[in-house]
Amino acid sequence: MSLRLCNHLKANGQPCRSPALRGQRFCYFHLDPVARRLKAAWARAYCVLRMARERQRAVRRRSMTRKLVSS
Repeated sequence: MSLRLCNHLKANGQPCRSPALRGQRFCYFHLDPVARRLKAAWARAYCVLRMARERQRAVRRRSMTRKLVSS
């Protein structure tokens, strides 16, 4: 039976070498920082998508206003 090791690389470039949690790629100590980074990345992506949606709505409002004014 082989023991799966943590995939985290330390600042000096060496691997962590602690046993990984069952079904995970990281040990107990490194799983939380990875989860925080992933959560932050999802939040940034959501923010970018929300801003793009708001821009599209603003463009539509402007075009509708122009149509109403010109007719």
